[in-house]
Amino acid sequence: TEERYLRAMIDSVLSQTYGNFELILADASATKAVEDVVKSYGDGRIKYRRLKQNAGISSNTNQALMYATGDYAGLLDHDDVLTPDALYEMAACIDEYEKMDVQLQLLYSDEDKCDSEQIHYYEVNRKPGFNLDLMLSNNYICHLLVVKKSLLQKTRGYRQEYDGAQDYDLILQCAEKAEQIGHIP
Repeated sequence: TEERYLRAMIDSVLSQTYGNFELILADASATKAVEDVVKSYGDGRIKYRRLKQNAGISSNTNQALMYATGDYAGLLDHDDVLTPDALYEMAACIDEYEKMDVQLQLLYSDEDKCDSEQIHYYEVNRKPGFNLDLMLSNNYICHLLVVKKSLLQKTRGYRQEYDGAQDYDLILQCAEKAEQIGHIP
């Protein structure tokens, strides 16, 4: 990851209006560049983990998820940038449904693309509500994806044989498990 993209991602997470989070960065790179960037922040919410080897995106992400301590895991890439209210909106939605005694299992947001300076935005992707038929033919969810950790633990996690489509595979596994436990009508 180029440092400017990594910093943009970290800055977007640290700038959230909702501050009760941990940002887990699992580093399998060959240099200390990522570690040096993380140290420059000095923010205890960033949890840096040096991985022993680069086992690929799926294995590396699975290792990072083992360190997550919250009830939900938000999944984003090293070059994603969140709007300042992204985590607040997810937490508010979870809280709203918990008041109705409903435990949300999987949440996702709309997304947009931007240039490297985050000035020009293009290709807005307004996502529909959960649609299993659409999901079976198109990964319209991707990022930002927030999943109940107990649901993630029922899946096989990210699988190396699906590297390149690992998010899609995980979402399909989550949908299957949620349906089995009665969370998808």
